[in-house]
Amino acid sequence: MNCDIKLTYYVIINDRFKSNIEDTRVFRGSEIDSDHKLVESKFKFLTHGKHNHKKKDKTLHTKPPAFKVYLLEQESIRTLYRNRLKGKLTMLRGEIDTDWLKIKEAITKAAEESIGYKMWKTRKWLQTWNEEIQRAIEEKKGNIYKTKQWITTSI
Repeated sequence: MNCDIKLTYYVIINDRFKSNIEDTRVFRGSEIDSDHKLVESKFKFLTHGKHNHKKKDKTLHTKPPAFKVYLLEQESIRTLYRNRLKGKLTMLRGEIDTDWLKIKEAITKAAEESIGYKMWKTRKWLQTWNEEIQRAIEEKKGNIYKTKQWITTSI
């Protein structure tokens, strides 16, 4: 006797927010002591603030430094890292915040000394960027903006 049971689970949401739902999943193994299943939805809420067309500070979006973790596959470097880490770790006091900072600092210092940071590759096309290209892009954006204004005023 092969009985396929198909159930439909609903998410109740205001009509104006229904386009903001990105994903909905049902978790069947959740221990909630009920015959119901746990339903989770991911939403994307847009902020309708004023858009700033000024140049943004690009230092906020830089990649954080990453360590050359692949070097730890070599036995000699792995033992060097272990020894440096043992030397950096000190006794913990039982305070979560200070202990966490000490452990984090010990791990990063040992990794800096033993394996070092990755060097991020620069893109070649960024090296050819000049004022002429910048002016062409700004002119194109201006034309697009003018076209959008013309379309909205002619409707």
